[in-house]
Order: sequence, then structure tokens, then C-alpha cells
Amino acid sequence: MNIMAMLLAEKPQELIEHEKRVNAVEGTKEDLALLTSGSSSYLQLEDQSGRRLNLPEAERNALVTAMALHEKGRAALKREDYSLALVNYLEADEKFSTCTSELLKCVDNYALLHLDIAWCYLCLGNVSQIPDAEKRLKECENKFHQSYGTNMERLLAIKGSTGNEAVLFLRLHLLQGIVYYHTNKSVEARELLRRTEDELKCLKVDDASLCALFELGFTQIEARIGLRATKGNLNAAADYIHKRRQERAEMKKKNLEQEKLEKEKRRLGLCADGVHYVEPRFVNQLVDMGFAYYKVVAALQKSNNNIGTALQLIQEQPHLLQIPNLKQKVDKVFITQVTAMGFDPRMAKVALQRNNLDIDRAVAELLACGGNIEDIDCKLCILA
Repeated sequence: MNIMAMLLAEKPQELIEHEKRVNAVEGTKEDLALLTSGSSSYLQLEDQSGRRLNLPEAERNALVTAMALHEKGRAALKREDYSLALVNYLEADEKFSTCTSELLKCVDNYALLHLDIAWCYLCLGNVSQIPDAEKRLKECENKFHQSYGTNMERLLAIKGSTGNEAVLFLRLHLLQGIVYYHTNKSVEARELLRRTEDELKCLKVDDASLCALFELGFTQIEARIGLRATKGNLNAAADYIHKRRQERAEMKKKNLEQEKLEKEKRRLGLCADGVHYVEPRFVNQLVDMGFAYYKVVAALQKSNNNIGTALQLIQEQPHLLQIPNLKQKVDKVFITQVTAMGFDPRMAKVALQRNNLDIDRAVAELLACGGNIEDIDCKLCILA
């Protein structure tokens, strides 16, 4: 009797653990797919200064997913679950690769991912991946030099400090030194490892200074970044942290104002060209001139935000404007279609009246104002 046997390169328990890790990552990807579907206002991208990035939806979703998987990997790395970290990192790498090269030039996240993947190879002792690690570290180095300057001179000119980014260069040089060692380039390895040692000494911060900043109410991360940025000067570090907090607060305020503006645009609806939204600033200007709110909105929609044409329509051709009739009866069939999407029946009726029974526009307005039209600032709502 002939017996066929299958030889496993891994132990059964290792296979089970590997399957668990893969399933965990797949679950994360499914959750992220739900979160990134549509225009979720709570999934926004910002640069290092807190400035919001406006990207096409497909790229935004790919970038958000890649960054989330990257963070999942970092969390696993902190728990010393290097295998799970690597699985997350490689999935993030796949998502980043779908983004345009122009977008990847604008962000450092992809370079940091290369660094983290190489770090994982080191932690796992995966010598077979040294060629891949070498390639990734070279790409990371090129990006760092492009963003910060070869000796961080560009970064110093822009930010006035190099503390936080110096840690990244230290990790890069350490990993490059290890790669050189394993590829029999002992001279280059020795040189880089000595350089890494010097960089580490420069990054050390005084414990007493850390405690002093803690007592002032700063977090550990803020304190370390501040001291590294100011080369250990306690007073300068406190000023640096205050300045960074103020800059972040100002940027957050700007982002909230921009978000409010975008929400108001969606509520007002698209112009006749089907591309641009009615401009809230123009609505305010014309209402302040004494014209009725709904006439103004209808005129700007029809004129594609041309104020001169809108004025002419209001004053000379008002019969061409589609002004909502807030007293018109709404068929229950229309209300049912809107409430089927989860909206309150009363709000559905108001939205339909405001949009001349146009279901798509009514739903768009309800989405823009969180399903409660009464929550909108109604100081402009002067009825025709």
C-alpha cells in the first residue's frame, strides 16, 4: 500500500499562530474598508504641522488604510510580537504602493515604513531578507535626504531644530551598519556603528530636566522632543513646547473652520454645472444686501456662483428660479424612501420641502447637517 505524506516546513502550532495573525490583519482591513467608505469627516489626513490634506477619495482611502495598518504594526512591535508587526507592515506596504508617486513624495510615512520593516527583519533575525532590507533602507535614506537635507540642514532651516528626526537617522544608520556587517562590508559597518554611538550620546536627555518639565504639566513625549530640539536647554525647551502647542491649536481651529465651510457647501448643494457647490460667502453677501435666502441660493445655483448673473435672476427673472415651497404637501412615499436611510420622519419631510421633493438633494442636505436640519445656523434663513 502506498502512503502519501505532506511535509510541513513549520510546526502545527506555528501554522496556527500564522493563521491567527493573517486573520487579524484581514479583519483590520475589513473594518478599515467600512470606515473609509464614503466621505467620513472623522477620517482626515494632516501633515506634520496639522494642515489638512485634500486628496481624491480613492487615494485618501488607500493612504488611510496604509497608515492604520502601519500603526497596527507599531503596536504589535511594542508588544514584541514581531511576526504580527511584519504582517501588518507588509500589508501597509501593499496599500502604499497603490498611491501615486507624487503623493508619496509629499509624505514621509512610506520611508518610515521601510525603516520599520527592516527593523522587524532585525528583531526576527531574518538574515534571508537582508537584500530586501538593504533596498528599503536605501529608499528610506534617499527620502530623508530629500526631506531634511543630507545633514538635516534643510530641516534645521525650516524648523530650527532636528531633535525628533535625529532619532530616525540614528535608527537608519544603526540598521545600515548591521546590514553592512552581514554583507561582509566591515569597514563601512564599523564607521556607521561608531556614528550611531555618537548620535545616541547627543540624543540623551537629562533626567532632572525631564522631571522639571513634567512638573510644568508637559507629557513625557513633549519633554523629550523639547529637550532634544533645544539641546537640553530647559527654558528653551519649555518655550518650544508652548509654541508647538499653540501652532497645533491654531491649525486645529483652521481645520474646524474649513470643515464647517465644506459642510455648509454640501448643505447648500451643487450648482447647475454639477461640479461646484454654492459658495456660502456669496450667499451671505447677497442676504446682507436684503435678498431672500432661498432666492439667493436658487440664483447662485442657477448662475454657477456668478454674483452678477444671480442678482439679475433675482431682480429681473425670478420666475426662472426653483424656490422651495416649505408649505407643500409631501407624499408619504417620498418620506418613507428617506427614512429608510435612517433619518427622522419630521426631518425627512422638512428636507424634501426645502429641496422641492428632490430625494437625492434632500438626503445630501440631511447627511451634511447630521440628520438634524434644526441644528443648522438659521440666521440666513429668511423665507421668500
